[in-house]
Amino acid sequence: MDSKSLFDLYLESELPDSILSMEALRFYTKPNCHLCDQVREELDDVGVAWEEVNILENVDLWIRYRHEIPVVQSIKGIWLYQDGSRMPLRQWLQR
Repeated sequence: MDSKSLFDLYLESELPDSILSMEALRFYTKPNCHLCDQVREELDDVGVAWEEVNILENVDLWIRYRHEIPVVQSIKGIWLYQDGSRMPLRQWLQR
């Protein structure tokens, strides 16, 4: 049986509408990443639910995000820390 995370179910809209109204975040990170530590603190301060994913545990994620970590994904899209024109994470979450 294929086990899906709450985030996967959320993205696939396989959850009731009452749950779909909640914000679900996936935080892509890797060990010993000081920028990831900063974003982790910011996510904790914002107070939304989030799931941390170590990209070193998945080859596809490593290939996709190895030069862009930290990355935050929500139902609204993807926020890249490395994006030079990026909006602050808190502002991005509130849009």
